Amino acid sequence: MAWTFLTPREYEDFSEGLIAAVLMVANLLYAQEVRYFDENATFEPLLHTWSLSIEEQFYLFFPFILIACIKSRRLLTTLSLLCGVSFVSALWGAVDSPQNNFYSLGARAWELLAGALCAVAERRQFWKAHDGVAALGAALIALAVTFTPSGTPSPSIATTVPVLGTMLIIMFAGGKGPVTNLLRSRAAVMIGLGSYGTYLWHQPLFAFAKSALGELSIISASALCVLSLLMGYLSWRWIERPFRMSEQTSATKRIQLFMIIFSALSIVAVGVHGVITKGAPLRFPNAAKVTDRDLEMASVSNGHCFYDVDTNDDLLVGDGMDCDLGDLSGRPAILVGDSFAGQFEPFWDEVGRRHHLRVRSLTTNWCHPSLTEEFSGPPNGRAFMQCAQMRREILENARSVEFVIVGAHFGRLSDTGMTRDVQAFISYVLASSTAKVVIMEAPPQLIRRGVERALYDPAADIQVDEQLDAKTRIAHDELRRLFGEIERVRFVTRAELFGSDLRALRSDGLPYSFDGAHLSVNGAKAAAQSFKRTAEASFSQFVDSK
Repeated sequence: MAWTFLTPREYEDFSEGLIAAVLMVANLLYAQEVRYFDENATFEPLLHTWSLSIEEQFYLFFPFILIACIKSRRLLTTLSLLCGVSFVSALWGAVDSPQNNFYSLGARAWELLAGALCAVAERRQFWKAHDGVAALGAALIALAVTFTPSGTPSPSIATTVPVLGTMLIIMFAGGKGPVTNLLRSRAAVMIGLGSYGTYLWHQPLFAFAKSALGELSIISASALCVLSLLMGYLSWRWIERPFRMSEQTSATKRIQLFMIIFSALSIVAVGVHGVITKGAPLRFPNAAKVTDRDLEMASVSNGHCFYDVDTNDDLLVGDGMDCDLGDLSGRPAILVGDSFAGQFEPFWDEVGRRHHLRVRSLTTNWCHPSLTEEFSGPPNGRAFMQCAQMRREILENARSVEFVIVGAHFGRLSDTGMTRDVQAFISYVLASSTAKVVIMEAPPQLIRRGVERALYDPAADIQVDEQLDAKTRIAHDELRRLFGEIERVRFVTRAELFGSDLRALRSDGLPYSFDGAHLSVNGAKAAAQSFKRTAEASFSQFVDSK
């Protein structure tokens, strides 16, 4: 299914996930790449293996802790201390680094140790079954599922509610109350027996279904839930149960060990192949047409100017402010903004040469044009520091250049009110200098997966991200309302760049974009050719006007 439905980028990620799952480090892999509750995470077939890796890592070390504790006769005390340390680590991580905290063994160990404490306490018979307390535990779990706000960090103080509820059920269920009767029912027992298999099956089933069908209807999602339960039960019945219950002769053990090693090596081999081939793009009919410049945006890494300090650790903060495009002996201009300005560097390299403009690019991650320190990316990181220095450089240059070219992710900036920063910046340039202002409209905002697939499969369906693109169009309209009648301002419109088709397909049938938002290097060059056909005369008049 992965071979059939996943794009090369997705298949390469899937291959990395296969290797990480076998090596029991999936949590470390996904901590660097995936926010678990993001919409895009639902396309990751192996994302759920992060929790299995944490369990496997825990069970590697836990036996040695048990042996040491038993010898010292301080089992309950030591486990309680470790549980407390892990819990404090989780609380600190929830504030300091929620992403890493979510996937961290250190921050999750207390949840597993809570179960170990229940087991130790049960052996010492510290309590008796109590239906009321068990019901309280069930209520706490229901409370956590129903009322925990979206976006709440996990693990955090909120996680104690379901963990405590589970502990109360483990410790106090066993009488004749409703919770015990429910857990003893045939349906609950069957679900419990197949729960491990259900967990293994549900994520890939949903991920591949979304890859093949797009958004799932309620009926489709419900059917997948039933299928997950069924596959979980069948896995228990025909794989897990025979494996656990078979006669453990020496011959049987050798066969089982061989099967485990062979399966693990086969999975790793498939994963290594996917990584080495970068997602096996030759599966698709368009693969021979697609080059690296169709798959990446302009940046310092590929010979352009966009100073992507956030993704390239080799770049020094404070450098990258002397990179010029276009006609190097032409009239001075600056290109300012975030990656939605940087994406146009190949465009301005060509247009600058045609119109004799020397365009200095002052662009970095999340650095929208602004007179303030407002920043749409992670605060206090490398990109934030680079942006602060670039903004100072921009203000120093704004009065001495003839053209200021502005670009930004206007749609996303509108969510935080930062489009006002861009408006104030443009007003400042117009009021404090004689420079002309060029405003680059953002490309159509598309659903990423369709664009990636369309790079390789000409039959793929490209869809507009209606919600985000509507915000972008509204931001464009507002800028046009404020500055559209000013002679020193020129908008470079979507129609001039991409034509009237919002899917933004080039003449060769490939998308202008590579991720649904930014232009690829080749896409920006194609936009320059489109601009030459549609707006060359009017732009020449603007450039040469007094």
